[in-house]
Amino acid sequence: MARSLGCMLMASVLFLFGCTSTQQILPRANQFKTSDEKAVITVERKYSRRGGMRQVTLMDNGQAVGKLGNCGRLTWKRPAGNMKLALKESFGMVNASVPPIEESVATGKIYKYYVVWDSKQNSFAVVSE
Repeated sequence: MARSLGCMLMASVLFLFGCTSTQQILPRANQFKTSDEKAVITVERKYSRRGGMRQVTLMDNGQAVGKLGNCGRLTWKRPAGNMKLALKESFGMVNASVPPIEESVATGKIYKYYVVWDSKQNSFAVVSE
């Protein structure tokens, strides 16, 4: 009995702390340092009790940037031009009807966005600063 209780406790701890981490796929950039050749993009996920134990996948023009956990941050460099930031559709977390952020970015600038829970859409969404 004590052994199964210990296993269940360990599984709960791993679930709670393992699922909320942030994993960046693209190379990380300094969020305060500009580049003469590229734009620097930072997306920060605000704290939310809703969906707090699950990650959401951030896409830049269809390419996965990383998975954001609660209070996580992704920072990367990208070429100037049109950018489309969206969250990958996920059952109960991100609805397909949530519009992406579409913006033209310039070299040498830093852009900041947030992932927040949108109660009107009943989904996470990317919003500009």
